[in-house]
Amino acid sequence: MRGSNALPNQFTVPMVVSACAELGLVEIGMGVHGLVLKLNLFDGNSAVGASLVYMYSKCGVMEYASDVFDEIPVRDVVSWTAIVKGYVENGESSKGLEYFCLMCKNGVGEVRPNFRTLEGGFQACGNLGALVEGKCFHGLAMKSGFGCYQVVQSSVLSMYSKCGSVEETYRSFCEVDEKDLLSWTVVIGVYAKYGCIDECIDMFLKMLASGISPDGMVISCVLSGLGNAAMISEAKTFHGFILRRNYDEDHMVSNTLLAMYCKLRLLNLAEKIFNRGNGQNTEAWNVMAIGYWKDGLEAKCIDLFRDMQYLGVESDVNSLISVISSCSRLEKLRLGQSLHCHVIKNLMLGNVSVANSLIDMYGSSKNLTLSWRVFCMMTDKDVVTWNTMMTSSVSCGEIAEAFGLFD
Repeated sequence: MRGSNALPNQFTVPMVVSACAELGLVEIGMGVHGLVLKLNLFDGNSAVGASLVYMYSKCGVMEYASDVFDEIPVRDVVSWTAIVKGYVENGESSKGLEYFCLMCKNGVGEVRPNFRTLEGGFQACGNLGALVEGKCFHGLAMKSGFGCYQVVQSSVLSMYSKCGSVEETYRSFCEVDEKDLLSWTVVIGVYAKYGCIDECIDMFLKMLASGISPDGMVISCVLSGLGNAAMISEAKTFHGFILRRNYDEDHMVSNTLLAMYCKLRLLNLAEKIFNRGNGQNTEAWNVMAIGYWKDGLEAKCIDLFRDMQYLGVESDVNSLISVISSCSRLEKLRLGQSLHCHVIKNLMLGNVSVANSLIDMYGSSKNLTLSWRVFCMMTDKDVVTWNTMMTSSVSCGEIAEAFGLFD
């Protein structure tokens, strides 16, 4: 088109810009933006501006998206939706919520949130745990006639679950017209997370009765709930259901089974799952290491960590803390020092919990000098850091230093 000297207009530009957005071609999109300014296609045309906001948002350049939005002379619902969802989808939910509220406050005539704008608003509230604002938006959705839209119903359900409102989650679930697997998973998951295990199991059985087949995600939700509730008999029964349906072949289910049995302190059953070929993924190794440590099997925790190192399995923060704590309990200072080197090499000393475990380990081995060294290298310190350092000082007989830390 450009080769034939034909000029784009307000109809072709949004299509080209949208294509750039979907393909992530931000540089080409910026070139089109320059052409828009040159041809003065911005004036009085919100579609062009909205498409540019969408493109920059999709490509993760929110600074440019905001600049373009500010330049749009007449903002319609499409441009507002683009900026709201852009911020939310780029991890800036507070800004998305701010723009949503600004739209509701400044909107005139027909410039009101549509179901897509509401979707972005609910996502922002869920991410921020903004329950009060979420309830207000829910009322707005019902008042505006969008409450019957499937996307709005699903967004409301997700928002209440993320905000931790169990009652509102269930109420919203009942209002969903077409209950799909995702809807069931959300309500089952929130019951499991907040300890309502009887309701969790009841909803799972109702889901099966409705003809919806579970997937690994919803199975894992129930397993987590059973583990948290310490319901051993029910956990074993549900494990039988999993085996009959072959859900144990799913890595997510296998890892959650492993974690559940570790929480229930049934390490023999956890080991059986772990020793199966499909259970030995990175997450499984870390879960097993933590399970050994929590059950007081420090030697096994250390042996497993050595196997992880030999096989090149990457440890996460929690398993590393477990191994360091195991070294502390078993007074294995040399191994603890090698772990300290591992922490420094992998740039993990900035993690407060890891550093705290090192301070505790050195304090337990009466090596206050190294405890101080770790303490002084920490840029961020929490209450546990100070308490651990004071405890280490006391255990090493340095009472004055402990009082100095307290002051």
